[in-house]
Parts: sequence; C-alpha cells; structure tokens
Amino acid sequence: MKVKTSRRKKGKAAKGSEASYSTKAERRLLEEESQLKKELSFFGRPCVKVIIFAAILLSAFAIRFSSTQAIESRSFMSDDEYWHLHIVNQIQAYGYRPNIDSQSWIPVGREMVHPPVYHYLIYLLSNLSGRSVFDVMFYIGPFVAALGIVAWFLLCRELYGTFGGLIGASVYAVLPITVAPTAVGAARPQALAEVVCALGMWLFFYAYLRRSKVAAFSSGVVFGFASLTWESTLYLYIPLILLFYLFHLVSRKATRQDHLVCLLTLSISLGIALTWYLPVFMRYGLWGNTPSFMLEATATFWKPELWFTIYCQLIANHVFYAVAFVTFPFLLIYTLFLKRELSQDYLALVFMSLGLIGLLFFGQRIIGATIGFGILLVFVSLFAKAWKVGFIRSRIILASLLCVLLIGSGAYTVYMASYGAVPYFKITGLLDLEPLIGREIPLNSSVVCWVGDSAFLLGHGLRTYWDGYLEHMPPWTRDRANEIVSVYLAKTEAESLQILGRLNASFVLARRSLTYPDQLQLMLKACNINAKPEDYFNFTAVKETRPKFIKDPVTGEWVFSNPLLFEEVVVDYEFTPTDRGRELTLAKFVWNNETGNVLKYFPMPQPPEHLKLIWKSGDGEIMLYKLIYD
Repeated sequence: MKVKTSRRKKGKAAKGSEASYSTKAERRLLEEESQLKKELSFFGRPCVKVIIFAAILLSAFAIRFSSTQAIESRSFMSDDEYWHLHIVNQIQAYGYRPNIDSQSWIPVGREMVHPPVYHYLIYLLSNLSGRSVFDVMFYIGPFVAALGIVAWFLLCRELYGTFGGLIGASVYAVLPITVAPTAVGAARPQALAEVVCALGMWLFFYAYLRRSKVAAFSSGVVFGFASLTWESTLYLYIPLILLFYLFHLVSRKATRQDHLVCLLTLSISLGIALTWYLPVFMRYGLWGNTPSFMLEATATFWKPELWFTIYCQLIANHVFYAVAFVTFPFLLIYTLFLKRELSQDYLALVFMSLGLIGLLFFGQRIIGATIGFGILLVFVSLFAKAWKVGFIRSRIILASLLCVLLIGSGAYTVYMASYGAVPYFKITGLLDLEPLIGREIPLNSSVVCWVGDSAFLLGHGLRTYWDGYLEHMPPWTRDRANEIVSVYLAKTEAESLQILGRLNASFVLARRSLTYPDQLQLMLKACNINAKPEDYFNFTAVKETRPKFIKDPVTGEWVFSNPLLFEEVVVDYEFTPTDRGRELTLAKFVWNNETGNVLKYFPMPQPPEHLKLIWKSGDGEIMLYKLIYD
C-alpha cells in the first residue's frame, strides 16, 4: 500500500509539474505577446497609418508612369481613346457637344448617344489647366488611380477593417489588371466610372451598416453620375445593388431600414441614369441595329480559348490570381453554408463569380470589368480574416509576407508595363501616318477605311464613313457598312470608283491583313457573300517538274528512273490571291510594285489606275491611296 501510495503521489506531482510548466509556457508566451504589442503599438497610431497610406498612393501614382512605350510614342494605348478625343475636340470647337457627330458616318453624321459626363470633364480640365485635350487625356490615368486608391481603401475598410482597407488600396496600386486602365496613355471612361462606382459601393455599405438615409441618397447620386460616364454601370453596378436587395428578400432578413436603404439607392441612381438612357433606348433599342460583323471585329465579344485565358490571367496577375482562384470556392462555402451572412463578402463573391463565368461564356471586355476586382476583394478577405485571428507574431509574418508580395508585384507590373504594354496603333503601324496628317492629308479629309482604323483617323481631325462605337446604331448603318466593305470587295476598279464617287471620298486606307482569313471573313459577312476566305486568298503550293528518283534495289542508292520519268514536287508556298481574289480591288491595293508586296511565283494583279499611292508603312502592311477624279 505504501508503494502504491507513493506512486500515486509521484503521478500527481508529475501532472502538477506538467500543468505548471504548461502554465508557465502560456504565461511566458502571453508576456512576450504583450511586450511585442507594446513595442509595435506605434504602428496603430493615426499618423503612421497616414504615412503608410501616402506611400501606397505615391507608389500607385509612380507605377502608372511606367508605360514608357506610350510616353515615347505619344500615343494612346487603344482605339477608344482616339474616338473620345475626337468628341472632346468638337466640344472645344463649338463650346458644347453637338447632337450630331459630323466627323463620322459622313455625310449624314450620327447622333451622339454616348453619355456626356466624361467628355465634358476632359473639356473642363483642359480649360482649367491650360493644357491641350490630348495632354489631359494622356496623363489623366494616374490621377484616376489616385482617386481609386482612396475609393478602394474606404470600401475595403468598411467591409474588412483598417488593415483590409490598406490591403485593398495596396493591391489596387500594383495589380496589373487594375494598373493597365489607369496608366499614362490609357484614358477610357470605364476606368473613371469603375473608381466612382467603388465610391458608390462604399457609400452604399456605409448606409446599409449604419442605416443612414443620407449615405444611401449619396450612393444613388454617385451611381447615377457613374452611369452618365460609362453605360455599363447601368448593366453591372446598379444591378449588383438590386441583387443584394433580392438576396435579403429571399432570405427574409431584410428589415424596414434595409428596404429603405436599398430602394433609395436604386431609385436615385436609376432616376438619374434614365434621364439620358430612356430617350436613347426608345429611339435605338439596346443592340438591335449593330451589324454582327462589327461586334465580332472588336474585343467586346472576343472570347479566346478557356485555358489560354486562364494562362494569360495567371501570367498577368500571378500570385494574386492564383490565391483568389484557390480561395474562392472555400470562401463561397464558408459564406453561404457556415457563416450564412452575405454582407461582408458579397462583392468578393459576385465579382469573382462574374469573372469566372465570363471566362466560360463571355468576351474579354466582360472579363476585364469583373475579375480584377474579384481578385482584389477575395485576396483582401483572406488576409483580413487571417489578421483578425492571428497573434502578434503571426501578424508580423503575415505583414512581412504581404510587403514582399506587394513590392515584387509592383516591380513585375513596372516591367510588364514598360516592355509589354505597346500602343495598339504602334503595333499595327498606323502611328507612322501621323506626320502626313495636316500636310499631304489635309485636315477634314474624308477617308474610307476598315472600322478598326476609324478611331485613329477621327482623333487626328479626319472624317470617316463609320466608327467603332457600337451602341445604339441607327438602322441605316447596316447599309453603310455594306457600302464601305464593297469598296474593297468590288470585282472591278470601276465599281469601287462608283461607290467612292457617291461617297465623295478623298482617300482609301487599305491593309494587307484584310486579306487574312479572320478579317476577310468579317468583310464577306458584311456583304452577305456566302464564300470562304480561302476562295479569295490562300497559301498556294509552288510546284516544279523534276526528274523522278527511285531507289536501286541492288545498291540501295537513289538514281534516276529508267526510262526517265518526271513528277511535280512542291518546293515552296506563297500567300497569294486566287483567281477569284485577283479580281478584287483589295488585291490591287495590296499587291503591286509600288507597295513592295510583290508575288514571287504567281501573276500580279493589275494596279489601280485612278488611285495614287501616297504612303505605305515600312513593312508594306498599310497603304494609303488618293483618289484621282478625271
């Protein structure tokens, strides 16, 4: 019994000792945590947060100046900017935006149906700064990004706390998909509207969480302003508020204050938006009059292969995209089935869902407008949740990892913007035409061109017979599109000259790439020609008749056949017009001795007689002809 008792006492002593060691270890850990918290308490001071925010703001501003190719060439990044430039130039000329755009779709012109806020904003900034409209548009991107830093900080802080706000602002500052639309040389209304919508979302969730009628009213005004800047606000951001409201109605969690906030925001925003869009919809509808081949010719509905798109997104947005892609399913399950509260992660889930759905079913324009913000919000949600439950040591590791990731991402974005972001018209070669405009090509000259080149010409003060703004086209634009394409696909020069004379055109711009299958297919569709591009232009085999070799069964060597036989051998391939294609005026524009595009093995088309070549690009891709009227 004594032995058993002593063993029992030793066991109790051992357990007590383990408990005391455990208590000491926990106490020591808590003391270290408390000491670290005191040492790092200065990071929680408002002045430190302001310094961090200022560093993020300056970094974002500086990164947007890394688009060196656009700065060196003084060229906008895409065709959209040139189209908007020609609209603002008309405001500068007349003092107001005319109802009819007399520069495009000449001689009739086309009613200006694009919302007006962006154009008047650029005009106002140009007058206040004393800089040209081009300069204001060219350098407005970094300033829009600075506003975006503020907007995303406020929105993410409202949803995830101060740390989440700083992460949101940081990711917006360095993420390639958010840098590209706000870099120097990029000046589309979409970038400004998306920033304004982020402010609207902040005001909406501020109103929702605090039951503020003033904030809800302000949110509606901001969304209304954004919709008068970019039309897709009406189809994307305002419906997000409606969907949020419907979720609460279905889940039966909506209170009287929820009804008031949501309905007030929706009614004010829609009321402002419809003052512009309702008359437009009543006259032109939504998309009904836009020729389908014009939609296919733009990036709006261009949908590359799924894996290629995912690969491009992964290359462009690297770790952020990978983290968001992996985290999204778990966040979705946690929010809908475990937490059962949608308010905090609603935007993250919806933007990421729309972006991923866009990868499967929609074009690049839809993907670009959604997935970037989905990546940002999912990333912020993950790190904010980890920060909230972590100890001081864990937070230090988390903050260090985040700093390394953001600095590396910023450097990567600068590299990609410097070397990979090349202006569209620099790639296509049309930028080399600039020195001729105003000299060999007088201002206000009328030019027949492919739809993709019209914005560049309009932005440089020339007139065209159509443009690339696809929304709300009048019904007669179908016939005009057919007429323009017929200039290139006419079977005789006389037929082309008849159309050009009826249009009173001065110049014709042609491209060698219009003979390639993807572009030619669209042109054939525009003229309702039931044929394949290969019927007109194709890689044709070049054959030669040569003596036939056979293998000697005895020696195993290759020798001439006996008796001597001959066979045709393919020695080369050449991209050339077929017999049908050689008749087209397009072939005469492209292949002649003056353009330098000479066929090596096949007969050359007859050069045009009443059109004089006045300029061609160095690689022979683009050529500009001047009409010679007898």
